[in-house]
Amino acid sequence: AVATTIGTGTNRKLAATVTVARQGAVVVTDGIAALDLPHDDQPVITAATDGELEATIVESRITALIAKGIGSQPATPDDIAAALGLDDNFRDLLRLWLDWLTERAVLTARSGRYGVGERWGEVCDPRTWLATTAAADGPLHAVALRLAAVEHEIAEILRGERSPLMLLEDPVLSPEALVAMQPDTEAAIDWVARTITKLAAALGRPIRIADLGCRTGVAAQRLLARVDGDQVEATLLDTSPRLLELAAARLDHAPHAPQLRTVTDTSVPPDLRHAFDVVMMTGALHRYGDPVDGAAQAGELLAPRGVLIGLEHRELAPVALLTAAVLERGFGGSRRGPMLDAEGWTEVLAAAQLQEIGVHEQDSALLLLTARSAADRPVVREDEVLADLRRELPAHMVPERLVALSRLPLSANGKVDRARVAELLARTDDGEDASEPPRTDIERLITQLWGELLSVTVPGRLANFFALGGDSLTATQFAEALLGRYGVTLPLRQMFAEPTVAAVADAVAAQLDESTEEGVL
Repeated sequence: AVATTIGTGTNRKLAATVTVARQGAVVVTDGIAALDLPHDDQPVITAATDGELEATIVESRITALIAKGIGSQPATPDDIAAALGLDDNFRDLLRLWLDWLTERAVLTARSGRYGVGERWGEVCDPRTWLATTAAADGPLHAVALRLAAVEHEIAEILRGERSPLMLLEDPVLSPEALVAMQPDTEAAIDWVARTITKLAAALGRPIRIADLGCRTGVAAQRLLARVDGDQVEATLLDTSPRLLELAAARLDHAPHAPQLRTVTDTSVPPDLRHAFDVVMMTGALHRYGDPVDGAAQAGELLAPRGVLIGLEHRELAPVALLTAAVLERGFGGSRRGPMLDAEGWTEVLAAAQLQEIGVHEQDSALLLLTARSAADRPVVREDEVLADLRRELPAHMVPERLVALSRLPLSANGKVDRARVAELLARTDDGEDASEPPRTDIERLITQLWGELLSVTVPGRLANFFALGGDSLTATQFAEALLGRYGVTLPLRQMFAEPTVAAVADAVAAQLDESTEEGVL
């Protein structure tokens, strides 16, 4: 069954949730069922990076960042954070670093206090860094040099003086660039390219492929460079308009001329639903709050019997401690972060109702995930559902708008999470009165900032940030712009709860009023 959330009425966030099932099999996309998926005895990923050399590089940079907080006497994480001037948002990151360095005997830990370990002097010695950097070659050498070059900027991030989002756009240190540079990722992309080439030749038509969670298009660029222009029709999808702009610039001269589309992390535009032979996700599934949502969204994009190909590492690479872990403020202090093992990914793909699941492990930390959309997967068309409801319900009960979700969010006890559904509706609400003009200077300011950030025209005071193309990344950028320009701190939960110009302006105005009462100008 396919879950469809129905909202009715101009002022109602949620009227009801229903589950709609279309009976009967859907015709399998011509020939996609012939796509040959790898077997466990068929090598795909054969190369891996030198993890120990990478770890040595990373521990040198982390010790340089925290050295000021490590004295001759063991100290608590709070004491170390205070000595470093650490922003409270990075306390979990500090604990993650301290525990990792303890595992590597750079630090010692006893009774919640951290002190120098047997390898501290060795790691802090500049000669160790020079020797390690010289031993690294290829992409790892470039990473080492870049880590040293941006050390000052990372220290500013830790103190709350600079946005960690700079790492998303770094040509060497962005998580997507780091994943794509790995030899095992290159080998997997080679396999995808060969598979697409064979399938296009067999079918006599281009293969329709979506790169879901494409970020700035690094993986897509490498894939498209390996296939002929007439073998593939590519569409790049991401939640961030800003990152899609960078992807467009990256692929500006590519012969394939891929389409680029903004999507939310919960729903698929009707014209893209069931439109692709292959959905590729390179290090993208683990970025979802619940990775089942990502797999289910891929399922909505896939034609019946279409194939999901995902690349995910079993655990964080050492360099991720200075990149992804900084962006995610330490993953709650968990060394493993959002990464899953083969069994965990199998459960995720099964929960998304995908079939023929394969998690292929080779001589590498990278896992190649493959799965198919069911041949009889129901295909939901909103206009058809509305027509059915008009035949079955009185006119006043027929909703004005439908939002099709990849799956209904559930609470911990397995029931429909209606609060979450209401939030998702708010994030996709077009708002028929959105064109009402701003009423106050603050509303006009918010309208201007959103327009600059999202590169769109904001229609009015009731416009919805997420309906305009915003996401958690751009919401963070907006909050940082408010703080940097006007000294106003806007909690992200405010953006998600009431994401209209008017509501955000009210929250900003309230905070400015409090500051004025306290005598802050």
